[in-house]
Amino acid sequence: MARGDQPEGRGRLQNLRKRVAGEPEEGWFFAAIAEQVVEQRRARHLSQQELAELCGTTQSAIARFERGGRPPRIDTLLRMANALDCELVVQFQPRTRPKAPLAVPPSERAASAARSSETTDRPDRPSKHPRKGARK
Repeated sequence: MARGDQPEGRGRLQNLRKRVAGEPEEGWFFAAIAEQVVEQRRARHLSQQELAELCGTTQSAIARFERGGRPPRIDTLLRMANALDCELVVQFQPRTRPKAPLAVPPSERAASAARSSETTDRPDRPSKHPRKGARK
């Protein structure tokens, strides 16, 4: 079956699925979000025009995003999420392992630094950097 023989929506859906399954360079991230926007918009019985009005953009911008065109700015995505009563969650996930694990967990670093300053302060010698509020 040639592309021209496919119903318009089916070809777009297949294109969107290909993009979702592709590598990050191929736009899978925004395609996955676009698919979720479509699902949430339809679940709330909203047209593209109604969603656009709720989040202060145009119907054509919503349509372009949903079909895998230009992704919206982050502030527009946040307005879409609010209009659809959803949370927008973006995560940084490491692609590789860290080079070396930290010897001291971050929560213990401050306590360790405080202890080391206590042991290195010498009461017999005045400090070059007096503490704020300390008497001379």
